[in-house]
Amino acid sequence: MAEPLSQQATATLKALLTGSDPVSSALRAQIPHTQVADRCGCGCVTVDLAVDRAAVPPAPAHGNPAADAW
Repeated sequence: MAEPLSQQATATLKALLTGSDPVSSALRAQIPHTQVADRCGCGCVTVDLAVDRAAVPPAPAHGNPAADAW
């Protein structure tokens, strides 16, 4: 069940997406339309995000993720 982003998650995304490049700008525009779609089952703070694609256009493709981990 989707839930709104917390203030901390919103602030973290904004901090990671600083800059005036087109990708960062497009991703920042998606933040108000983003929800937590799922959480990691182990209890850590990892979340899966979902963007309302009808509300905001996609960001341009790029090869430098804001954050990626396994």
